[in-house]
Amino acid sequence: MKDIDRSKMTWNGRDALQDEIGILQQLQAAPAIVHLEDVFPEARSCYLVMELMSGGQLFDRIIEKALFTEKEAKGSCRAILSALDFMHDRRMVHRDLKPENLLLKVRIVL
Repeated sequence: MKDIDRSKMTWNGRDALQDEIGILQQLQAAPAIVHLEDVFPEARSCYLVMELMSGGQLFDRIIEKALFTEKEAKGSCRAILSALDFMHDRRMVHRDLKPENLLLKVRIVL
């Protein structure tokens, strides 16, 4: 769940929040993109309920492993490129693409 403090938002921030919600709703059918399950707006906060991604960050996974194999890198790249292709076909971009912002759906035991 993403908790957004609305009390600290400027008008631009409120517009950005509405944009984020709208974009996530448009990406519901996307492969390899976390799904927005529900939105709970309240006076002080807005809660975005997202699909459970219990695997953690890709960055942490790479650091934990002594060796990130070519097969694992290939699978990760394929998922990322598939998601980006879906977004780009809809004239959307991800402006902060980095391993810390990429989540894994399940935890893989080393």
